[in-house]
Amino acid sequence: MAIAASEPVDSSDTRPVVRYRAYDMVFESPIPLFGFPSAPDAPVDVRIQLGATPRRLSKPEVTTPFWHATSSEVLMSVPFVGDYHVSADSTITVDPHTDFDLVSTYLYGVPIGSAMMFRGRTVLHGAAASFDGGAVVIVGENGSGKSTTVSALCQSGAEPLTDNLAVVDFAGDQTSLSPGPGSVRLWQEMADELDVDVSGATEVEPGMGKYLLARPHHQHEPVPLRALVKIEAHPIEKPSLDRLNSVEAAAVVMDNTFRPEVATTIKPDALGDAVRVAESVPVFTLDRPESGFGPRELASFLRTTLP
Repeated sequence: MAIAASEPVDSSDTRPVVRYRAYDMVFESPIPLFGFPSAPDAPVDVRIQLGATPRRLSKPEVTTPFWHATSSEVLMSVPFVGDYHVSADSTITVDPHTDFDLVSTYLYGVPIGSAMMFRGRTVLHGAAASFDGGAVVIVGENGSGKSTTVSALCQSGAEPLTDNLAVVDFAGDQTSLSPGPGSVRLWQEMADELDVDVSGATEVEPGMGKYLLARPHHQHEPVPLRALVKIEAHPIEKPSLDRLNSVEAAAVVMDNTFRPEVATTIKPDALGDAVRVAESVPVFTLDRPESGFGPRELASFLRTTLP
């Protein structure tokens, strides 16, 4: 399912705002949020608005070619797409340079991730599904197979929970995952492996070969977190799953916090949150063969091997 096409817009456009729910939060936005279920008449946690954004931040603490951050604001500029400014009150101001289809795909990364961190949430860069009594978050480098493995798990009966942004919360002695929107990002090659049709879908970036697709789910309340798995590709013949010790586990969680540089700038306790995750749930490495072992086989291995 593709995002509905729209005409190019500018920041002066007046559009009706819609309220959505994801990550156990309510978003209000004039830009359609693909895969987010509606949440009418609910108090707003994150407000997205159209408008002018600063050209630069004063004394940014973190700087990259595309985004800059201080402890109170984040500015991201995507050439030919738009500018995104996130303030400490979790307001996201968007100055679009193209149609909403592409502008919206970039909201699902740094802008929404930063807004949630400003609200104290722990955000990991991962995909997750629920099976055998709890949520499993899969993390790893870009292209490691996070979304593909979760998609294969879901084809075998697991419940999809989130993709790209995995939000972990603590309530008493319970660590849980808050489900995200009903969408997934898949590379063309992996979509073909899973027999997923990407025709008509919106590319995450033009010419990238990675697509944003609908993947509806029925779980909207937080799910107990069962495990965190870091996936890595190696020149091996068979996959292996190994549990990490507490120090290794904390390092994996911190390394796979969404945009660690932004997280530590916005949240001084980001490292403490990573340690807390590592202490509350088991963390594993899943070494997979670089080739000759398909995503469905890997998903089956994970389901039968994970304690």
